[in-house]
Amino acid sequence: MKVNKKAVFDGAKRYARVIWAVPAVKSLALTWLIRVGVPSGIAGVAILIGDALNGGV
Repeated sequence: MKVNKKAVFDGAKRYARVIWAVPAVKSLALTWLIRVGVPSGIAGVAILIGDALNGGV
């Protein structure tokens, strides 16, 4: 059976958008980035870039 990679990628992208829309997920991502040593300013910008890539959710 051949896997339709585009369909799998589109489905994963859809779920990622839904998950990213949850404010707690963004907070957790920011906390994790800071915990692993990323400066808070850069971590904040990373979260903003994630919002921009997801249509400003």
